[in-house]
Amino acid sequence: MSWASFIDGVAVGDRDGIPPYLEAYRPDIYAVERGSRRTIIGEAKTALDIDNDHTRCQLGAYFRHLAEGSAGEVWMAVPMMSAGTAHRVCRVVRQELGLNTVRFVITGWLIGPRPICETWHG
Repeated sequence: MSWASFIDGVAVGDRDGIPPYLEAYRPDIYAVERGSRRTIIGEAKTALDIDNDHTRCQLGAYFRHLAEGSAGEVWMAVPMMSAGTAHRVCRVVRQELGLNTVRFVITGWLIGPRPICETWHG
């Protein structure tokens, strides 16, 4: 499996590393699997930056992009205790757009001497 990755302005692989704008929003991560063209759109959020209009608009742009033919999913990394909020916001935005077939993944993180990560799919 080989990916062309664009991560928050960091050069990776054969491109300049800057994720593309999707409508008016640039995701933190945009990765396309070579061959299958499967797309991963990633966002990292703090606890206070999940349930607001800006994040809802970002998610809407990302879900629409994937619904237009880019098979893949939206991934959101959040603090562990905010994973439920992130899952709810993704579910609501996706449902409001009528794009329930577009998948999303929430990763909840607890950072410490032994980091813990849990994953929820929607």
